[in-house]
Amino acid sequence: MFARIPSALLPRRGHLLLVSALVGLAVVSSCTKSEDTEPFVPASEGAIQPEGGGTLLTEEEACGRLLDAYAAARKSLGCPGPKLSECPGFLRPGGGNACYQYSERSVEACEEAYDDAFSCQSLSPCIVTAERNDALPTCELPGSGAGGMGGVANEGGAPPVGGAPTLPEAGAPSEGGAAGAAAGLGGAPAGGASG
Repeated sequence: MFARIPSALLPRRGHLLLVSALVGLAVVSSCTKSEDTEPFVPASEGAIQPEGGGTLLTEEEACGRLLDAYAAARKSLGCPGPKLSECPGFLRPGGGNACYQYSERSVEACEEAYDDAFSCQSLSPCIVTAERNDALPTCELPGSGAGGMGGVANEGGAPPVGGAPTLPEAGAPSEGGAAGAAAGLGGAPAGGASG
């Protein structure tokens, strides 16, 4: 059924030449100077934090100066983007408080960095060096534990068996509660029905 056509088959020497050409092509194409075929796009610079020093500025002054410098740089470069945060949110990290003062040298370096930006991509965030000052009038220190769980009322004030404190049931008053000790004597929580 199948017949060989002698003119369609390559001679043995032709097979050897074909294999040599394919191997040579693979070797030649892998000897390029660049590994990528895509154009090189450098990564943008990340956030910077200059060294601190100099006098300490208030949060209001430091934030105002940085926001003005950043907004001016964005405007001059024509950078699109979301609306900028207002002060102190532009300067203060998320969850931060008003217990910090900011290094004047650090603020100046950030202003220069914003002014020196040559494109929107080079306009990197600048983090100002801060120093904590708990004596500032704007500083609100965490409470003295007033929001924490109070003590537990025990029968007759005696320590529980085994020496370990017992925790109240959910909804049971603590010692600081309205009628904690008196209601805890019978085992029923204050305001609860006794069975």
